[in-house]
Amino acid sequence: MSIEIITKMKNIRFSTIILFGSILIFSSCKQKRFIHNEGLAFNTVYHITYLSSKDLRPEIDKELQKFDAALSMFNPKSTLSRINKAGTDSFDLQNEQWTRNVIKRSIEISELSHGAFDITVAPLVNAWGFGFKKAGDVSQGKLTV
Repeated sequence: MSIEIITKMKNIRFSTIILFGSILIFSSCKQKRFIHNEGLAFNTVYHITYLSSKDLRPEIDKELQKFDAALSMFNPKSTLSRINKAGTDSFDLQNEQWTRNVIKRSIEISELSHGAFDITVAPLVNAWGFGFKKAGDVSQGKLTV
């Protein structure tokens, strides 16, 4: 056999292996597609688009529900809402990882920003009418803590 024929046979074998390997790989992979989910969370609408072989809406909804139960200021039963009503002394945050982490990080950022970032700003926001309550008398006496 000539070297040319041997080379062509090797190329055909190699091409055949590549072809069958590609078919095997692609047949075992699920088809990925862009999936769009939307819904309501935290008194607003969310839209999420992602590339996946399956719809992740149940997992997304589960995480949003956990977040809502911990940190939503729109949910009166959330840990954050209950803390805002009663104060941190009334709560054991041992099992409240998200809330604990957010409060801890907020305090760190407040210290780093010399108080420019302040998680306790809600009374002031409400006093000026930007929060959940209507603006009231914003006299100097009401603004002091």
